[in-house]
Amino acid sequence: MFTRLHFAFSNSYAEVIQQGVQSRAPEIFLRGSLGIPRRDMPQIVKQDRPALLKFLELSYRVAQMRVSPFDLHPTQNELITEKVLGAKKRLDGGAWDRPIFVSKEGYILDGHHIWAAQVLNDHPVDVWKVDASISDLLKKAHAFLHRSSLAYMSWVGSKTW
Repeated sequence: MFTRLHFAFSNSYAEVIQQGVQSRAPEIFLRGSLGIPRRDMPQIVKQDRPALLKFLELSYRVAQMRVSPFDLHPTQNELITEKVLGAKKRLDGGAWDRPIFVSKEGYILDGHHIWAAQVLNDHPVDVWKVDASISDLLKKAHAFLHRSSLAYMSWVGSKTW
């Protein structure tokens, strides 16, 4: 069973996340979250990230950069402790090689667990900063996922099994 960390107000992201990771407490909160339930966030799998990047570049300027994790803001209202710890372990081992998606205001579209791990590490985060508001970015990402699933279903329907 996963432990979830929930967000509210705090002076230090790192202290709050570290407290949640150490205590495995389900009710830890962070300042600045938009409070969107994780289930309502676009879930972008690794293999879809390059296509999403190209899709976003059709409508917006996208810049790859490295930023402080403290300049980013959570969009979703929960983290899974085990995913944060797993991301931290991968990052500590140098095994993470792709940026996370963020809006022009610094809100995270995809990559909350990597962001949380980098807060714990106090290391910069590689991002694709999209020149769009988080509300526009969320709509675009959901449209991308909807189109991807329709294309997949069409492909599956064309196969003779």
